[in-house]
Amino acid sequence: MSDSERMDWLLAEQCAPVLLGLKQANLVTLTKSRFRDARQAIASCSDKLMHYEMSVSIMKESMRCYTVLIYRRESLAQMLENRDIRLFLEKNGYASTWSLEQCLDELRKRFGCVDHDVRAFPHEVGIFLGYPLMDVVAYMADMNARPVAVGAWKAYSHKEDADRLFAIYRDARASMLARMREGIALFKQIAEAAVAA
Repeated sequence: MSDSERMDWLLAEQCAPVLLGLKQANLVTLTKSRFRDARQAIASCSDKLMHYEMSVSIMKESMRCYTVLIYRRESLAQMLENRDIRLFLEKNGYASTWSLEQCLDELRKRFGCVDHDVRAFPHEVGIFLGYPLMDVVAYMADMNARPVAVGAWKAYSHKEDADRLFAIYRDARASMLARMREGIALFKQIAEAAVAA
């Protein structure tokens, strides 16, 4: 399997809701040993996704893997316009005047600290991934609290809404993977979703 094919399967597995326009962002972990040239695979993916108004940003590189953010720039920029989210980010060290790029740069810096201190993981990443603010706040306040639902994230309120979204995300992933097994290429599916939107 080529690096490009391997990347397509990885994206379908880990990012189907983002690729289909149902979610604003997702983190992907690329294990370097599974690719001939993982950095080139990321660059190639970035070039392809750019045509569908999606961006790729390496958040962290370690000896064995890359942690990559796949995101819809417009959706994230709109998210930053939300007053409550801006206040939350400001309380967590992000300036209220920062652009999306500046916020992502800060998030990237925080990912870089994780190796040195596991407690330093930037849990505010949940906001960037589209998790509900109240769930991110609840998780950060007490990581041992019992969630009411678990799926793409740990939900601490609005169980029915969370379960509904979890099902939508699971179905999107299952459908995308099934269609790939039938021979329908990943980027053909992304193009179809873009036209339908």
